[in-house]
Amino acid sequence: MSNKLIQGSCNSHLPNTISSTSHAVFLTLEEWCNSTYPGKKPSLQTLQRWARNGNFYPAAEKHGKQYRLVPSAIYIDPSDPRLGKKIKEARSIEPARTAFMEKVINDSAKGGI
Repeated sequence: MSNKLIQGSCNSHLPNTISSTSHAVFLTLEEWCNSTYPGKKPSLQTLQRWARNGNFYPAAEKHGKQYRLVPSAIYIDPSDPRLGKKIKEARSIEPARTAFMEKVINDSAKGGI
């Protein structure tokens, strides 16, 4: 499955892709942009600069010529005094969701729900 890097803004509609090297789902910068910014979107060049400068958490990974992000990635400003809080919140969402789903599955298996 190959997606070509599209120059310009991130307004293109590309399908979600799965990295063939691992089972993690990665989004291209354009896909992440479309899911994160409902209105005016940053240009592809801006997104690439953010990826190069480490302005995403977790950091963007370069796959070939494209940067890719996990769907839950957030933009961070290194000079933001609330940076630690943003990272902590971004980390805690997924484990909490996973723990909740495990509890629901276990309770339903026991007949509790």
